Amino acid sequence: MKSNDTVLVKIDDEQTKTRLIEPFLDSAKCAKDKICLWHQEEMKKKLIDKKYISVTEEGVFPEQIQMALINLEEFGDFEEYLSESKKKHKGSSVRHAKKSSREGYYCKPFNYSLFIPDIVEINHSKEIRCGRKMSDSYRRSIDELGGAPQNFFEFQWPKCPVHYDLWWGVFEERKGYEQGEVITGEKLLAYIRLRRNGNYALYGQILGHGDYLNKGIMYYLHFHIMEWLLTSKSSHAMDIQYLCYAGYNQGGDGLKLWKKKTLFTPAYLTIEKKNIMMQES
Repeated sequence: MKSNDTVLVKIDDEQTKTRLIEPFLDSAKCAKDKICLWHQEEMKKKLIDKKYISVTEEGVFPEQIQMALINLEEFGDFEEYLSESKKKHKGSSVRHAKKSSREGYYCKPFNYSLFIPDIVEINHSKEIRCGRKMSDSYRRSIDELGGAPQNFFEFQWPKCPVHYDLWWGVFEERKGYEQGEVITGEKLLAYIRLRRNGNYALYGQILGHGDYLNKGIMYYLHFHIMEWLLTSKSSHAMDIQYLCYAGYNQGGDGLKLWKKKTLFTPAYLTIEKKNIMMQES
């Protein structure tokens, strides 16, 4: 697949690559569902309006935020990505992830509604993250997030393979473990909400239980998602060129270091005007 890299843009004496994003609304793979248009509305509200994306024809603007981005096309396979990760900070990200593996933890996509109590426990497990108090949205109760499950919810792949929110988690097997009135037999330790919109995906939410962070759970989960993106033949993973994670320079020193260790680099996102007009028509 041809890369959508364009030119190097120089702002404030820094040169940064631009990356062209494509929503895939006209793709044959798109389910043409209302959720597909909803994702375009979310992109405009949270990325374009908040200065993460510029219009290609108008060019990058001085206030535009550099996105933290991994260009998946730079890696032939997951092993190459892992090999490059080992070169950063003496491979500490890979060593941390191996701690989770030794503990017997495992990663997989999951149904959000089945693990709301665990999600709330994760959200409440640390009052301070990245040097700041957790926002009110992370302080909500089980009931405020939808309540504990009364029935078992099976995981299902999203209807549209190119526009979706997919919840990934790190789990620990626990015999007889419950969520509400439902026996799950496993405890959720960390989660990432992976949001795909065309040729890019981003980490919409990412959080780990404070008691397990020293087991490398966030590196472990990220590497599993990267392996899926780089090796899976699923239509939900194919044709994703870029993985993004908020602003490259946003967050505390720990988060910035985490991005560097996992090979996120700064980039300016752009979108062609026709693709914005398409979602408005």
